[in-house]
Amino acid sequence: MIRRPPRSTPKPSSAASDVYKRQFMASAKDPNLNVILETMIANDQLIMAQKFIPDIKKGDKRIILIDGEPIPYALARIPQNNEIRANLAKGGKGIIQKISNKDMHIINTIKPYLKQNNFRFVGIDIIGEYLTEINVTSPTGLVEIEAQSKTNFTESIVNDFS
Repeated sequence: MIRRPPRSTPKPSSAASDVYKRQFMASAKDPNLNVILETMIANDQLIMAQKFIPDIKKGDKRIILIDGEPIPYALARIPQNNEIRANLAKGGKGIIQKISNKDMHIINTIKPYLKQNNFRFVGIDIIGEYLTEINVTSPTGLVEIEAQSKTNFTESIVNDFS
């Protein structure tokens, strides 16, 4: 069984960078929580909230799936310098890792959903044992995975869709 963080409301965005510009951590006991939330939802804006997952220190893994099957490596985006944000644009360090058994369990759990909805090329994000995102519009990370593994996955991906 996959453990899931509490439900969240997705924020419409044309690029992941929109989300990362406004990413921060607050607790229920934060004395500024009310003003933070009021500011964030001003003008009827939607927000995305996610439970803090301490395993972020080990990395936010991006796994590229082709027809529900992963390429052999994940790109672990690891926060640096006491930062909670792991994305590369904010200074996270990208290191490839082999796909773990826990990763495969999550992949096999969502594979029927991906196939049913014809999501053939996606990037999923996993922090610890949580699936945090299924990116169907711009699954990035392939360039970094190819560079570090010295393997050209792009050619086989293109051939799979030809």
